[in-house]
Amino acid sequence: MGRWPPDSAARLKASAVALFKERGFAGVTAAEIASSVGMTERTFFRHFRAKEDVLFEDYSGVGESLVAAVADAPAGASVRALMQEVADRLGERFEAQRDEHRAFAEVVSKEPALRARELLRDQEWSGAVAEGFRSRGFPPARSALIAATTAATFRIVYGEWLKDRSRTKLATRFAAAITKLASDLQ
Repeated sequence: MGRWPPDSAARLKASAVALFKERGFAGVTAAEIASSVGMTERTFFRHFRAKEDVLFEDYSGVGESLVAAVADAPAGASVRALMQEVADRLGERFEAQRDEHRAFAEVVSKEPALRARELLRDQEWSGAVAEGFRSRGFPPARSALIAATTAATFRIVYGEWLKDRSRTKLATRFAAAITKLASDLQ
């Protein structure tokens, strides 16, 4: 058995988000987060490199997953189907944690530095999607355009999903948005 309870990171994360919502991101220290769950600041930093990582660290591996979603799709898949593969992959990852995503979004929306980090993360993901398209032989400029369209559409759908209390899944919302966009472009 390790030195820390197996749920230490989850307890720290839950406490951090609650404190961020209550007092704002800048108004909370790592030491306060750790203390609120009976741990030390040192323990906090064993689990997270920085306070921001409480909100963003769970996204490790997403870029690779997005490259694979596009690169590994069946041969002959349409651009729309490939875009949907990306949305499906993200939806699978986010769907079960909707309330947690709402809390994160609330904290991030109030802090300019966190919004900037979120934009950088989204750009990295868009770059991963573009890499997936390039691996399928799409020219770089076209890959970048498709990836940017996918990312922008997903970002809007994600925001609607966070606000809406219905059970409509992210991937379903994305499919409807892409269908509407395709219709609007004709």
